[in-house]
Amino acid sequence: MNPPSSSQGSAFVQSRRCLRPAKTMPTSTGGRCEPENKSKNKLILKMYRMKKLIMAMLIAVSMVPTISAQDNNRQRMTPQQRTEQRIQKLDEKLSLTDNQKNQIRNLYADFYKQKYPKEKRKEAMEKLITDITAVLTSDQQVLYKQLQEEAAAERRKHAPKN
Repeated sequence: MNPPSSSQGSAFVQSRRCLRPAKTMPTSTGGRCEPENKSKNKLILKMYRMKKLIMAMLIAVSMVPTISAQDNNRQRMTPQQRTEQRIQKLDEKLSLTDNQKNQIRNLYADFYKQKYPKEKRKEAMEKLITDITAVLTSDQQVLYKQLQEEAAAERRKHAPKN
C-alpha cells in the first residue's frame, strides 16, 4: 500500500526516485536519493506501515471489552441453578405448593441427568413439559400453557434469521 501523496497533507513527499519526509530539505545532490537515503526511506516506509498496524491493533483491542461485556450478560448456570430459577419463576406465576415444587425439581433433575443428542432433545423437552403439566392443577395448567406460548414467541423473536 502506498503512503498518501503530499497533496493530501502527508508527512511524506514522493519523488521519482525516493520517499522522504516532507519537512526535510532536499539533499545536496539536487533531491536525488543517495544509497544511504534509500535505506532511510525504506526505514521510513516500514515505520509508516508499522504505525498503521499499531493503530489497527489498538482499535481491535479497544473493541474487546465491548464484545466481552455482551457475553457477561449471559451467565453459565449449572443445571441445578437453572432448575431453581425456573421453579422460582413458575412459583411466582403459578403459586406452586411445596409438593409441586419437589415433583418439578425431580423432573428437571431427571431431564438434566441424561445427555440428549440434538435430534432427541426437542422430544425430551416436550415430554418434560407434559410431565410438568400433569403435576399442575387445571388452573395452573392454563397459565403454564400461556407461559410456554410467550416463551416460544420470545425465542422466535430472538432467533437468527436464515
